[in-house]
Amino acid sequence: MSFDPKILDIKKICESLTGFKANIGFTGTLNSGENLSGEINNCNIIGNCMEDILYPIIEKSIPTFEKGPPGQKPDFINLVSKLLSYDYELKCFNIESGAGFDIGSITGFLEDISKPAGVQKKLDVKYLIFEYEIDKKTKGFTITKFWMLSVYDICCGYGGQKPINIGGQKGVNIRPATKNQWTDEKNRDKRNPTNFLDRIEELIKSKWYNVDELEKQQKLESIQTQRKAIGF
Repeated sequence: MSFDPKILDIKKICESLTGFKANIGFTGTLNSGENLSGEINNCNIIGNCMEDILYPIIEKSIPTFEKGPPGQKPDFINLVSKLLSYDYELKCFNIESGAGFDIGSITGFLEDISKPAGVQKKLDVKYLIFEYEIDKKTKGFTITKFWMLSVYDICCGYGGQKPINIGGQKGVNIRPATKNQWTDEKNRDKRNPTNFLDRIEELIKSKWYNVDELEKQQKLESIQTQRKAIGF
């Protein structure tokens, strides 16, 4: 695996936001001319706003740090050189509701990871995960905790009928395990690329990946060939 030379700097900057308090507001004017304003605490909006809050803070210290393509993955890219870059995804969740964010759709994730060099690319992505708490009086939010993790760290809640945690609308998205499983020492042996990729292969074989058998086999062969090349 390859590591961004600025990874520790980025982690330190993100950790410094623990305790950060903010209110997200809106202003608007009705057709009648009446002005409206208020506070917003929708979890999706908080996540989107955190991208705009975090980006200038990191970019100020790391000029090669850039936003990703609008509406596409990744959220951020550190362009170390013309030939070398590192991807970062930002995720936020409410301390009361737990980590209910999506890693990606099953179809999209499996499509990406089975492309040439797709396995290594997915393993190299770093997730910047912020836990926040809503102040019921002010409707503002406070960052309570931060993690910088890889996909195999956060998608480690295996068991039951599903080979990997699946949720979201109609159960079509890959989702993380609980935050306790990210740090619990008893779960350490599950937080590694080999175990994660084993689960991805089982997901491809399963009924939750609803494509024909030829496509399943093609993706399995691509992933297995890549795994052999990189030693996982």
